[in-house]
Amino acid sequence: QMVVVADDCALERTKGITGARGVAGTVLVHKIAGAAASKGKSLNEVAEIAKNVCEHIGTMGIALDAVTVPGAKHVNDRLDDDNTIEIGLGIHGEAGMKQSKMMSADDMAKELI
Repeated sequence: QMVVVADDCALERTKGITGARGVAGTVLVHKIAGAAASKGKSLNEVAEIAKNVCEHIGTMGIALDAVTVPGAKHVNDRLDDDNTIEIGLGIHGEAGMKQSKMMSADDMAKELI
């Protein structure tokens, strides 16, 4: 059985050949699937539960700084100053849907919703 988590709301779920990314929602899918397995559910039941969760979850993140993946040849300096944030980025440093000037936590929450 395979369950693909594609919870990233920053990208279309049918993006290119890869599809949407799994970001923070992946953790919740794993926890729920693990709880179902620990209750003695069969592999098929666990997979169905996980797929159902995937159909009803969406997440998006904001970064205050760019990530450089270990082993990368160059430092990721996509965020050009301390006043720039990235909205909707991937967990491995993939570009987000947009950059913005720093904002308050309340304004960030409004942006995400």
